[in-house]
Amino acid sequence: MLKTEEVATPQISYTDGIPYYDESFECGFDELGPSNVHNPDILIRMPGYEKATLWCNASGHSMEPEISNGDIVALQRIEDISFLPYGDVYGIITTNGMRTIKRLGRASKEGFYNLIPTNKDYDEQEIPINKIAMVYRVMGAMKPF
Repeated sequence: MLKTEEVATPQISYTDGIPYYDESFECGFDELGPSNVHNPDILIRMPGYEKATLWCNASGHSMEPEISNGDIVALQRIEDISFLPYGDVYGIITTNGMRTIKRLGRASKEGFYNLIPTNKDYDEQEIPINKIAMVYRVMGAMKPF
């Protein structure tokens, strides 16, 4: 007898859950307009993502196939960025308002991080740590059909 696994499905609500913003977090670097952080479009409840700060769209192709253009990603705000483990995927907002999602790696220069795309058609890029305004840990992604 086969035992089937129960697959977690998101629950959409307007009263309870983690805020979802119909805005993009670039998988490449791009400057976006001001964020609408005060008015989420909906709230999402998804088992395993209770510690997420927000859900939003991933845009771009540099993290494919791990994170695809149009995926909805769960982000957890990191308040203390004095230590970020290498190898994890983060959403980074720079001091000049650019947003990107990349894997974090060791840079060749002191005071920098190396941002590593999954898609090898894109280049790695080093960023000064003092130019990072905000960091989110990417907890996971929901794939659209």
